[in-house]
Amino acid sequence: MREEDVIVPSYLIASVILLAITVLLAAIVTIYVFPISSSTSSSGPNTVFTIEEETITVNGEPEVKITFGYNVGDSIAADELKVTVNSNQAYSLDTDTETEGDHAIRKSPDLTTRFSESNTFNVIGYANETKSNTDSPTTVEDITTLERGDMIRVIWTNSESDTEQTLREYTVPSNIS
Repeated sequence: MREEDVIVPSYLIASVILLAITVLLAAIVTIYVFPISSSTSSSGPNTVFTIEEETITVNGEPEVKITFGYNVGDSIAADELKVTVNSNQAYSLDTDTETEGDHAIRKSPDLTTRFSESNTFNVIGYANETKSNTDSPTTVEDITTLERGDMIRVIWTNSESDTEQTLREYTVPSNIS
């Protein structure tokens, strides 16, 4: 065998190997530049909540009150937060009138600007068509109060894309009386 016969196949093998490496590098670059996932949704704020459960007396009856507090993370504009109980609008006990007669309520979260450091909001119940004939309940008697097993969701709505993301789910525990 001549030396020329050995050189030609080695040039051919080297060319094929270089072509394979080039295709592989192009594929890797393409994956990083154009991600496989075509999802363009932005992730929601990264916020950690504290949760306190307590039983309070409202009109002589024990009621469950769940308080959500800001612990750490991104602050959130008040108009971007929605709180639901079993997919219904949640209501907060109006802390200014908590000891007064009818126990006024407001839509939860009852925040004015941002949910951030030292902010809290509470949930005492939810609007339920079968309980209240009004579109805007004003007292505890107008809403369905929390019970064991109710699912509370704190939902963030992206104001730019109208997408929603559940930031926190909480089930009222069975040991609350």
